[in-house]
Amino acid sequence: MRKKELYELIAKYRAGQCSAEEVIILMSWLDKMHTEKPDAVLPETMQAAVKAAVMKNIQRSNSNGTRIISWRKWAAAAALLPVMAVAGWWWKNAAIRKPSIAWTKVSTGLREVRQIQLPDGSQVWLNAASSLEYPSDFNTRERLVRIQGQGFFDVEKDISKPFMVEADNIHVKVLGTSFSVTSASGQPARVAVATGKVQVTENNQVLGILHAAQQLIIAEDKAMICSTDSVNVSSWTTGETILNNVQLQQVLWELERFYGIKFNTALDLSACKLTVNFSSNMTLQNKLDIISKIVVAPRIHFTTTDNKHYLIR
Repeated sequence: MRKKELYELIAKYRAGQCSAEEVIILMSWLDKMHTEKPDAVLPETMQAAVKAAVMKNIQRSNSNGTRIISWRKWAAAAALLPVMAVAGWWWKNAAIRKPSIAWTKVSTGLREVRQIQLPDGSQVWLNAASSLEYPSDFNTRERLVRIQGQGFFDVEKDISKPFMVEADNIHVKVLGTSFSVTSASGQPARVAVATGKVQVTENNQVLGILHAAQQLIIAEDKAMICSTDSVNVSSWTTGETILNNVQLQQVLWELERFYGIKFNTALDLSACKLTVNFSSNMTLQNKLDIISKIVVAPRIHFTTTDNKHYLIR
């Protein structure tokens, strides 16, 4: 049976317009799929479910035990329509289904920054408590990676194979550049460019095209492009944290992710902006002491009982 004819037959069945002969043809197709079209075989459990439902809903036995078609049960057969829709979808997409591809996953722990070289030569630095995944066929047709947490990318240029980064619903497309992607639960997503140019999309909608020294911040249903310092985009890869004129909340997020801690406060910190430069040899307490000294409105102090949860008051 040609594909077009099968689709027409499924459509007729869904509309309750199949003749007895056409139902038999449909049953026959289910039986022969595995021999006539080995690349379009339905899973055995699905084939069994479809055939069982058809036999139950459109056939009955006469006094001799011979099965005949009963058109009185077309209404009951309507319950099978979603299953048949799945069958049609499965066969339609069978030709383009690809074998499963193995993914390599690299993760970092708390206070760990790790450098990774991808198969195409691109370099990735993973910040603490982050993960990166890339497929086994990386660099064969497209260069695609997935990230959770924060990563800085220095991408090898290859016009024929764009480099793609997925971070939840955010997609970043580049040809050759260096940039940072941050996607952490409970925080705004960020894409910041050090060199080159990238395009950022969310759910197939272009949010912006970023050039060097620009960043895109995505919070809830808002996206904002603003300037940043190209050097600061990658400062954390060497153990430093350099943030210029940012909200206090962003500084706290950076510390939460790196140390695996949590800050809580009843104070309104939205108006607090500061510039910090934390070196790699500073302890968490050193950093908290600095923040307490430079934030003047309101005055804040950090207290903790377990070194994991900090109260700001």
